[in-house]
Amino acid sequence: MKRKPLLRSVAPCLVASLLVSTQSRGQSAPAQPASLPAPGPGDCMSERWLEELWPPLENVTFQPTTLEERAAFTRLIPALLKAAAKQPRPPPELETLAKSIGFRLETRTLGTQRETVWALLEQPGKYRGAGAYLFRTGPATDDVIQAPHAYFDKGTERLGAALFACAPEGRRPRAFVTNTAHRNRSHPDEKREDAEHPADVAHNPDHLFQLVTDLLARHLPSLRIIQLHGFDETKSAAREGVLAVVSSCSAKPSPWARKVADRLVTQLGGGVRLYPEQTQLLGGTRNAQARLLQAYPRAWFLHLEMSAEMRRSLASPEPLVRLGSALFTPLED
Repeated sequence: MKRKPLLRSVAPCLVASLLVSTQSRGQSAPAQPASLPAPGPGDCMSERWLEELWPPLENVTFQPTTLEERAAFTRLIPALLKAAAKQPRPPPELETLAKSIGFRLETRTLGTQRETVWALLEQPGKYRGAGAYLFRTGPATDDVIQAPHAYFDKGTERLGAALFACAPEGRRPRAFVTNTAHRNRSHPDEKREDAEHPADVAHNPDHLFQLVTDLLARHLPSLRIIQLHGFDETKSAAREGVLAVVSSCSAKPSPWARKVADRLVTQLGGGVRLYPEQTQLLGGTRNAQARLLQAYPRAWFLHLEMSAEMRRSLASPEPLVRLGSALFTPLED
């Protein structure tokens, strides 16, 4: 049977709605995240509340993670993970705890089956780049989707939310985690070439994003993190025809990274590269979450770099479903 390619033509309205940038990442004024595709019949991404995950940049004043936030999240995340598997509403005491540090813990629904999720979000008026966190209730795998570079790796945040929301039954991830401040806009005078970027959650081990990753590793016995990134046409990888780079951020690919790369090769052909065997580019070796998880023998980390072309194609539901099938494949398959 001839396989349908993952990359295919998509309706112009879907491409426009995703708005994956093909411009240089060095632009002086960061754009807002793209709007979600217009909902269709039975569309699991039709809930407009997902827009609340990424506040407008002009409303965000970045602040470093506080000791109070760390203490509260150290209690919150394990309790949420435990409760989410058993009940449709979060315990009231956790809602109170979240409120005490400027977060709101709310119950939301996804899809035609009205699947219940819990949203842990910054309170309006208190946006400081502390991140946004979704937890699926009921049955779920120990998989977690992370999109750490919203506003920068255009479209990865929406793709992460879509993979979380639209995963097939039996392979639905427990959580989705994303940033809420531009990686290079910790303060007004920050420049891309600066040595440090505190708002860049993928490279700041002191951010709340990192603490949540650590807590997930401690309390999900078979944790697998899929972290989404993007590169544009100015990168040498794009000029070489690379569509995706799969990496475990290590000197040797993990069995999971190899399996995902093989599955994506089936879909994309020669545009997929496995780091570092097939490319030395975009391996994410300085990624803070990957380094953290090296201390957890049962935890897995996957760093997926996607070209602008690939991200544009994923505005169409069918390729997105097949991408999820490749990413969520069980290790023993």
